[in-house]
Amino acid sequence: MARLTARKEKLLDLLLSETIDEQTYRARAGKIETQLALAKIGQRATESESLDLEAVLKFAGRLLGDPAEMWRLGNLEQRQRLQRLLFPEGVTWSDGRAKTVVTCRVVEYLRGAGAPEKEMVPRAGFKPAASGSGGQRSIR
Repeated sequence: MARLTARKEKLLDLLLSETIDEQTYRARAGKIETQLALAKIGQRATESESLDLEAVLKFAGRLLGDPAEMWRLGNLEQRQRLQRLLFPEGVTWSDGRAKTVVTCRVVEYLRGAGAPEKEMVPRAGFKPAASGSGGQRSIR
């Protein structure tokens, strides 16, 4: 765009120095203005695509970081879309458990990104050992 602006200024200088007539100036300036407008549109489209990409990446980070929060915040349509994304073959309920036939790679990623088993909270019914008085174990 800087090159086009410089050409337009040079064209104006030629008009002022009476090297070209006004009709030639208008014709050439019109072409330069058109090229400038197209360049500006192209620049805005590129900036818009860049901003859209940033927004998409930010959203994907939020989704991968905490899909449960995205579920809680979403309306019915958004929850259905999230469910189709994470569980493309759907979810069934059997024997008191949710089951899936196929999960998408995002779910596999999330499983691998979690805390290792040894760092997870113990299952219900498990009492951690805590030392108390007299060699007895209790939780205080």
